Amino acid sequence: MNSDRNPILHAVIRKVFYDHFAAGENDVEIKNTIRTMKGMGFQGVILGFAKETLAEDAVRSGEASLNEQVIEEWKEGNMKTLGMLGKDDFLAVK
Repeated sequence: MNSDRNPILHAVIRKVFYDHFAAGENDVEIKNTIRTMKGMGFQGVILGFAKETLAEDAVRSGEASLNEQVIEEWKEGNMKTLGMLGKDDFLAVK
């Protein structure tokens, strides 16, 4: 039931949920969404990096390195998202 490994499940989840709430899965998709939004007359966009994780499991099991890895991935994702923003755009930090 992992959508990253199941192409049919991935397609269903993408069409039903993801495409309604996310700008894209990669830089090209996100930049196209930003261009489309601004082409519709929006002055700026708000981007936020979101990644679901079970970091509390790492804390309970004492795997500090896993917890640190999750935090590092969050930080890197936010920095990459920040790099996609333009003059009138905002970063939503979660």
